[in-house]
Amino acid sequence: MENQRGLKIKTLRSDRDGEYTSNEFGKFCEDTRLEGQLTTSYTPQQNGVAEKKHMTIVEMAKSMLLEKGPVRFGGEVYTDVYLTPFEAYSGKKSVSFLRVFGSICYAYVHKTLRHKLEEKSEKCIFVGYNSHTKGYRLYDLKKERVIIRGMLL
Repeated sequence: MENQRGLKIKTLRSDRDGEYTSNEFGKFCEDTRLEGQLTTSYTPQQNGVAEKKHMTIVEMAKSMLLEKGPVRFGGEVYTDVYLTPFEAYSGKKSVSFLRVFGSICYAYVHKTLRHKLEEKSEKCIFVGYNSHTKGYRLYDLKKERVIIRGMLL
């Protein structure tokens, strides 16, 4: 947030999981002048927004899988996490790049990867957005694996 938006984080409130009670995390807070606050033991309601958002994410993921996908796509449902803060964080109102989880789509196959008589696209299932490139996560039905590609609708 500080590097990308110029907003100063002052306090980090977290549960009492080990990563937040370690000496290393304490030193990090001290070095960065970040106030580390811990919730009271066994009171997830003190986590407030984070716990509620986590519950929402889990329920969205279950809905997506029940509606569109076999359980093997369970690891791909972070798509809902990508969507949730998009507008608030990016300030973008456009949603033209959004796709429906589990829908049939076609991945473009570059001409250097095919013979001239072969198809220019492969039938896939949309399973999410790639966090490292401007591509989509697609399940290739023939190869039975997830690929990262641009997509033809």
